[in-house]
Amino acid sequence: MPRHYDRIIEILQEKDYTLDLFYGQTVYKVARNGYVYFRYSKKADNQDKYFFGIEEEVIEKLKRKNFFIIFTCGSADRIIVLPGELFLKIAKGVKTSGKQWKVNIFFKDGLPELKVTGKERMDVSKFLNNLDLVLSNIVFLQQEIPKEKPETEQSALEPSYPDLIKKGLRENSRKSDSPKLFEKSISVVFASFGFECKLIGDSGDTDILITKPYLAIVDGKSTARNSLTRINFTRLKQHKLKNSADYKAVVSVAFDPAVQRDAEIEQTTLFTVDFLCELIDLVSELSLNPWDLKFLFEKHGEAGKTEIEQLKFKHAQFSAQIKQLYFLLESVDSTPKTLLEIKGRYDLKTETAGQKQLSTTEIERAMNFLSLPAIDFVRMENGKYFRLLDAQSLLKKFSYFGRTLLDVFK
Repeated sequence: MPRHYDRIIEILQEKDYTLDLFYGQTVYKVARNGYVYFRYSKKADNQDKYFFGIEEEVIEKLKRKNFFIIFTCGSADRIIVLPGELFLKIAKGVKTSGKQWKVNIFFKDGLPELKVTGKERMDVSKFLNNLDLVLSNIVFLQQEIPKEKPETEQSALEPSYPDLIKKGLRENSRKSDSPKLFEKSISVVFASFGFECKLIGDSGDTDILITKPYLAIVDGKSTARNSLTRINFTRLKQHKLKNSADYKAVVSVAFDPAVQRDAEIEQTTLFTVDFLCELIDLVSELSLNPWDLKFLFEKHGEAGKTEIEQLKFKHAQFSAQIKQLYFLLESVDSTPKTLLEIKGRYDLKTETAGQKQLSTTEIERAMNFLSLPAIDFVRMENGKYFRLLDAQSLLKKFSYFGRTLLDVFK
């Protein structure tokens, strides 16, 4: 095997993973029920891009297993660790060429994008050099689909990535003799929320350090009991001070009432495993980001149903605002109208639908935004607005606008 694979294997073995050759020279079984498929490419023509081939025969053997594809981009210091489930979703409906899926990885300002021929590029920066965060799933996953079970389109993609994260979190929270597994699971959870995390777990320091978009320390307390009966808050304060963190939090199966009261006094957030599992579903469903979750770290004591309802309410408000914008778009046509005329048509539509109404000032702001040259949905001439595009064209333009902004920020 080429030396670039050997170094990654050494790294995994240093992290206490056992590896055995499973198929050919590039597929290894990791621990009890995980698999890694190694792919390598050198840099193409002095450009920061890499070309890979994913063998159809290999994926056929792995598709009902818990597997990851490790794309080595030039060296073991630059790898993309892609969950197999995600690759199956990306490659769905794409025909192979020469019994291979063609995969290109591009780096722009140090951040990677992955493209399967026939599909759009996707940001894979959260999988860059992410052995700790992604491969931690391997140690707790059970194979979901027995070999003898007939394959269906749905079964090949189950369980979902959020389900895998929840399963690992629940199982490892009970392994009091293996605290490192629980710490890894917690880091996977917060990484899935969009946080940048650093798994530390050293004696005298925090377990997980959230570094972006704000600083927080998170300690994991696995226990075989039904609840945690004690927390060393003095040590937590020391860890918070050492890392110059803004917030501190503890994750466990559950917390005794006395611990909850102490956490309120000590200004510490408590996350139960059940709460985080519910939050995983909510973040996935509502596309929440770390800033939406900041108020959770400002909570002193145990986060629970109240905080979940706050997030749902916030999303409901956002959905209502989107509906208001829809009615506004429907109130503008190709015939020039004054702002008051548009407001009258808008009020009629929202009253009929029983929707909350925007004020005249809010409508004016929205119209000014829609008239920006980059959007150009409406124009204003002689104090009157008229529409240039239909709603479908506007949606396409918004989609392009968003992708372009993303490229600029990268």
